[in-house]
Amino acid sequence: MNTFIKKIGLLDKWDNEHSVTLRTGVNVITGRSATGKSALIEIFDFCFGSSENNIPQGVITKYSVLFFVVFELDNCFLILARKAQDLRSAYIQQLSDLKKSFSLEDFNENLFIPLTDFKKQLGTYFGLNVTDIEENSDDALFRGKKKESPSIRNIVPYLIQNQNLITSKTLLFYRFNDQEKKRQTIEQFRIFAGFVDQRYFLCKQNINELNKKLRRLEAQRKWEENNKIKSDRRLRDLFSQFSSIVGYNLNPYNLEEVLKDPLTLIKKLDKQRENINEESQEFLRQLEELDSELSVEEGKNRELDRKLLNIRQTQKIQNEIKNGFNSIEIPSQAKIYKSQCPFCSSFVDSLSTEANELTNAINWLNKELAIFPIFDETFKIEEKRIFDEKEIILSRLTETRKKRDNLLRINQNLLNKNSLYKQASIILYKIEAEIELNTEARTDFDAEIFYIKNEIQKLTNLINGLYNVDKKMKESQDFINSSMNDLANRLDFEESYKPLKLDFNLSTFDLFNINEDGSRTSLSQMGSGANWLYSHLCLFMAFTRFFSHHIDTSLVPPILFLDQPSQVYFPITPKEDSNQKDDKTGDLFDFDDQNLREDDIRCVENFFDQIIDFNNKTKQQNSGIEPQIIITDHADNLKLKNGTFDDIVVARWRNQTSGLIDKTLFPISTDDNF
Repeated sequence: MNTFIKKIGLLDKWDNEHSVTLRTGVNVITGRSATGKSALIEIFDFCFGSSENNIPQGVITKYSVLFFVVFELDNCFLILARKAQDLRSAYIQQLSDLKKSFSLEDFNENLFIPLTDFKKQLGTYFGLNVTDIEENSDDALFRGKKKESPSIRNIVPYLIQNQNLITSKTLLFYRFNDQEKKRQTIEQFRIFAGFVDQRYFLCKQNINELNKKLRRLEAQRKWEENNKIKSDRRLRDLFSQFSSIVGYNLNPYNLEEVLKDPLTLIKKLDKQRENINEESQEFLRQLEELDSELSVEEGKNRELDRKLLNIRQTQKIQNEIKNGFNSIEIPSQAKIYKSQCPFCSSFVDSLSTEANELTNAINWLNKELAIFPIFDETFKIEEKRIFDEKEIILSRLTETRKKRDNLLRINQNLLNKNSLYKQASIILYKIEAEIELNTEARTDFDAEIFYIKNEIQKLTNLINGLYNVDKKMKESQDFINSSMNDLANRLDFEESYKPLKLDFNLSTFDLFNINEDGSRTSLSQMGSGANWLYSHLCLFMAFTRFFSHHIDTSLVPPILFLDQPSQVYFPITPKEDSNQKDDKTGDLFDFDDQNLREDDIRCVENFFDQIIDFNNKTKQQNSGIEPQIIITDHADNLKLKNGTFDDIVVARWRNQTSGLIDKTLFPISTDDNF
């Protein structure tokens, strides 16, 4: 939507309108100090739904009753207004035609609505229809509340660079000293850029819910598989006990086959119960088999214990060697002297030879000691492997002992006058119950899991195809960085930073300059108010180009307020008791050096020229969509290359009665300052 500010103003106590009419392109409001230039930004912010009234105290707040802003939309006008003393309500109305001037009766009292409702309604005019930005309901449960709905107020940081901000080295964006506002603005960029809508977040929520359901099903399937293994073991044990009681060696069974036709199996077992073979040696065969298994597993366990003991003994010896060497005091230097025979005066080299052999021995020992850490890691790995293997063996031993105890319990029951038939009946009932539990528990998870995975893939493909947020964010970051550097290398940054390669990160909203050696310099490290000013200008002019480029989808209008950008060049205190007026600054300033004065003015003229040129190129690149740049400044009568300064001036407040408020309209005389 192509949107710009048509008018900003106020109504005084006598129902007079005081306003500035604006247009697309570059708009300059120039004038003396205390004429209400900076108040325009605060009036805009207040009318755009701010919960605070930061309009400077003075004649404006003393005599104003109502503040208003008029937006021109594609085919209508949107009027926003706030009562001077009311922080809780605001006025919003859409009109097809715009009156030449307003009066208090134009603002129907019934159209003032609570500020919360006002911001929601204002958001709809700018296309903000996203209310639920949760992607995962579990995150909301963890936080204890849902994320706040996007507010139209979160587009303001892209629109305003006020006097204290435009040359800041620590803050880039309006109200980013509030960490929560900063977090929301960064997180919601993709919404206000038009990359995502409510459907995107609903799809994300559906994907996360489906993933939760998928995890539950997979966990249930895993549980059932584990339960099936346990049930299989219990049935095998029950069959083994039944065989030892009835005296028949049952053929190895398959659980899947049993569950297909359990009735036939139960009939077969019932028949064997009725015909118990009391002479059978099945009991002894099973007992012997279990004893053999226990012997083998116990042997394996003891062998692993022996290996663990060897490892620990080796580690102990290794530690003793290391500690022994650590206790040896190593000399810092050694001198070798040759021996001379007292009789023949010949020299003996054997000591040098022995010293060399000692050196070689020390080098060898050092190499061996260097391997010690490797041995430590190897021992730890082997120790863990042995412990894991022992855990499996101990589990098998426990299971085998339990089977053996169950088998011996059959004989004990006989001694307690429990017949084989009675014991076989009890086991048979347990077999029937276990088979029934298996039959009831079995669920076909595969079909449902396949369906859910298919739905997740469909939604993922939809998000990637329709939205493709990561790609759009990368392209947007590249676009903004390219636009920034298009402007940066035509501004008067310090030579040490040229050629400029400004880099803005859309994930963190941090700005750096990439130096020729690849190192990064942050905004606060760049030094000089001019460098900070130009960094702000480059970034926010790039944003206006970006939002113009995405005018059909973006929720942010390509509007930018720049307040006092020339302050880094004209911060000098006005002359006292002087009538000398500077044509360039429009105020009374001391310049100790004429060359310095001319160079500063040239820099100001240059950045005004570059703003105009950049804006014109943006218009050409975007089929006539021209950003609206509103500059409030002291500078005046600058000599520009891109047209005349008067071409971009929409208001000039130089005499004693001029300003945002026209004091000549007052029915009383006042010397109040703005």
